[in-house]
Amino acid sequence: MDGQKNVKALLSQIFGIVSVVVGLCGGGLPFGVAAIILGSLAKKDDPENGQAKLGFILGIVGIIVSVVATAIVIGSRVARVVAAYR
Repeated sequence: MDGQKNVKALLSQIFGIVSVVVGLCGGGLPFGVAAIILGSLAKKDDPENGQAKLGFILGIVGIIVSVVATAIVIGSRVARVVAAYR
């Protein structure tokens, strides 16, 4: 079972990193959710697992980055539309 715990934590960390990187383009939400879920499952198995904690935190950061990037894109498009009608 030890190997499976490490796999969950490792996958959480990988998905967390991917969510931050892809989140810069606005698409990190699914990876962030996966990182949070896998990080939570790995932390239940071993609360002191650093990889699980890091994956969980990176998942949250990736979701935040993705939401902010999406808001910036939508805001800039709305600003262009408003400017076109002035």
